Amino acid sequence: MSKYPKTPELDKINSVNEQTQAAGAFLDWLTQNGVTLCIYREFDEDDEDETIDGYYPVHMPILELLAEWQGIDQVKAEIERMALLDWIREQQELK
Repeated sequence: MSKYPKTPELDKINSVNEQTQAAGAFLDWLTQNGVTLCIYREFDEDDEDETIDGYYPVHMPILELLAEWQGIDQVKAEIERMALLDWIREQQELK
């Protein structure tokens, strides 16, 4: 029988759930009301793609924004989810 897997990223997600739910709902509301989250970018003459300073839309899913805000590594969290599912399956097989 293996030990219950350690899940520090999932624990972090759980501890900030209330904050991220509220922030996510607000970001979703902004989007539904035509508000686009933007970032100001300054370009120098070495930039080949863009040359105009200004505001540019942030092209990042809300979940990714929230994870970055809270310092959550989504890849580690997914690995922990898989380990937890494997552990649950193992426990079911032992019954």
